[in-house]
Amino acid sequence: MFEGLRRTLERSRPVIALELTIDPALDEVFGSEADLVSALSDAYACRAFESGGADLWTGGYRLGPCRLDFTRKHQRSLVWYPREREARVSGMGAVAAR
Repeated sequence: MFEGLRRTLERSRPVIALELTIDPALDEVFGSEADLVSALSDAYACRAFESGGADLWTGGYRLGPCRLDFTRKHQRSLVWYPREREARVSGMGAVAAR
């Protein structure tokens, strides 16, 4: 299902911003972090937009650890990036977290 995406990621190495819906009751969505990583690429790492006062338009947001809980229904806004771009992604946002 994601073969075309995987080839693009391997070739172009883009940074990806996405909103992930987690719902244990649905089979159509990712059921674990391993499922998500295998669909994207293990050469990528993840940061999560932290909630509370985020302003994505002006850069007033924080990127924190990518803690994903697949046991309850919710949504997370994430940034997946090639591991070789760690320093650049860590500097994203006015108050980006390391």
